[in-house]
Amino acid sequence: SSDVCSSDLNTQIFRDAFRFARSLYVARIAEFFSSFGADLLLAYFFSTAESGLYRIGSRLAVAGTDLIVLPLRGYATKTFASAARKGHDLSQHFADYIIAGLILISGTCVVVLAFGESAVSLAFGADYLGAVMVMHLFVLRAVLHWPQHLLEPLLTARQRPTIVMIHNTIWLCIALLSILLFAPFGMSHLAWSQTLIAGVMSSSALYVAWRWGGIHLD
Repeated sequence: SSDVCSSDLNTQIFRDAFRFARSLYVARIAEFFSSFGADLLLAYFFSTAESGLYRIGSRLAVAGTDLIVLPLRGYATKTFASAARKGHDLSQHFADYIIAGLILISGTCVVVLAFGESAVSLAFGADYLGAVMVMHLFVLRAVLHWPQHLLEPLLTARQRPTIVMIHNTIWLCIALLSILLFAPFGMSHLAWSQTLIAGVMSSSALYVAWRWGGIHLD
């Protein structure tokens, strides 16, 4: 009898863990494609040279801002999980990470805006200066996108990964649609559209954090 109960318990744990992990993986994949979907579709809209400039600009911006985003997001995941296990309100922690991330990423943004053009010219040559505009917009995008990065750690701590999956999948569809709409008008329009969408997406993430994450934004 005890063996049967143990087997049932193990099966239930496996099912719960699979559902939890499935939602997180789908959410992470959707977030990846909503962020980098333009890179995958560039060949259909731009010449090889334009595609290369767009990729260089976006990759340089992401490389620079990820030095802040990835460690801070990882530490937020640990903090939210610990606070949730102890039954603490996550609102203050969430606000602290929002402010810290915006300050640090904005600092990176200022550095890139000030020295990015000179760095690209020095490292790659004058022929690659077309990537500077994309790089500038994508570091601004990183600032606007920061609240979205905290949604997954928050709702994971709240045991609600399905909400993250739904949110990220919706915005994946919106991001891909915007690429199809704006890419024919050129790199500038596409980069601007991705930057503005990041801001609206983060506004949506803040609403989700308030509605399902138990965060008080007052």
